[in-house]
Amino acid sequence: MDLILVHGATKHLVHVEDDSTVDELMTLVTEKTQIPNFNQKLIYKGVAISKDNVKLLKEFKIKNNSKIMVIGQRHDPEEESILKKLGETEKTVEKMNSSVAELNSDIDSVKKGFMEKSLLSKSIERLQKILLKYTEDGMQAMEFLDGMKIDEKFKDARLKKKSLINKIQSILDKCDIISDNLSTANS
Repeated sequence: MDLILVHGATKHLVHVEDDSTVDELMTLVTEKTQIPNFNQKLIYKGVAISKDNVKLLKEFKIKNNSKIMVIGQRHDPEEESILKKLGETEKTVEKMNSSVAELNSDIDSVKKGFMEKSLLSKSIERLQKILLKYTEDGMQAMEFLDGMKIDEKFKDARLKKKSLINKIQSILDKCDIISDNLSTANS
């Protein structure tokens, strides 16, 4: 069946099979408009069909020559590059977050007395060094993000950067709490 995609003042004719899903249509929309799937909103007769992307088009009673309104913006290649860098930083931050959580459980074990007194001070010293490394890693990530200049028109990238800064700050706060816990475990 042929469908007419209307994006602003531009119309695109696409052909889909009768048993196609909304997701398959969204892939075609991406090919025609360069709007990524996650940034698309498809509307047919006032109903946002992109919310139910696993449904078949015929479930929405979409027929041959139906008009589908496409709402969404293309990502700028420059913004895509920035988002990729932010994505790599996010992976590092997530690893750091899980490592800090593991470290916290190790410290809880030490505090509960599951270790011989003779090994306690060496263990606490080792945990403090590890904690210092995570704190330094967090500060480096924060400096990296602080050094990124993101144009105001790149709203997604700016939101991602802000979210990462908040995550890192949360991790650094956890590190401070853990450091205090280590100090009390050593006394």
